[in-house]
Amino acid sequence: MSVDAMNSPIELCPRDDRRASAARSQFYKILSGVFNYPADAAQSDFVRRGAAEALRDAAAGLPFLVPAVAMLGDAGGGDVVEAGDEDVALAYTSLFDNCGGRPAVPLHEKDYVQRDTKQVWEELIRFYEHFGLGYDLKASGEWPDHLGTELQFLHYLTFLETGAPDDAAGTYAAAAGDFLERHLANWVPKFADNLAGKAEGAAYVALAQVLVQFVAGEVEWNRSRRALQ
Repeated sequence: MSVDAMNSPIELCPRDDRRASAARSQFYKILSGVFNYPADAAQSDFVRRGAAEALRDAAAGLPFLVPAVAMLGDAGGGDVVEAGDEDVALAYTSLFDNCGGRPAVPLHEKDYVQRDTKQVWEELIRFYEHFGLGYDLKASGEWPDHLGTELQFLHYLTFLETGAPDDAAGTYAAAAGDFLERHLANWVPKFADNLAGKAEGAAYVALAQVLVQFVAGEVEWNRSRRALQ
């Protein structure tokens, strides 16, 4: 699939806000799991076999379309990565880990934005701590601007939005929209282009296409909700 497919127009679909928030939260959770290192057989198996079906199920509740989801595996829920569990970890490491000093495709915001790294990290940590999430490098094993970490934070915010009273839900929704536009939306398309250029045909390229379309849909969805307030 060409990179152009990642920039397909986003079609907004009317949905109940709470149902939509639950689906959005689940989508963030799935993508976070996909772009974190597959540390055990269960996670590798999920990336290889379960991610496509899980993303299709979650997409059914989204308030916008993510066409690239249909291109994952096949209609019967086929493997995203046509290899064994060990090969999933190997594919991840060869693309995203810095075993040779610098990864082929970085998974960190700092590598795609024209901002001081310390400033990026400090802003991210302030976001996390403001919503009660302490950041500790030793505990997390990743820098605060890792793709999986940013996706997990948005999963958390949308999860809180789903179960909160109306007045508080608006606060979480606004925070998620602000975080998205300050961070993920600014660098995920560049990440996906980089990945497509260096690993054409790799399963993670298709997953990155889903990510880009989802982030674009999220931006439009949040803007449309703000316009109605």
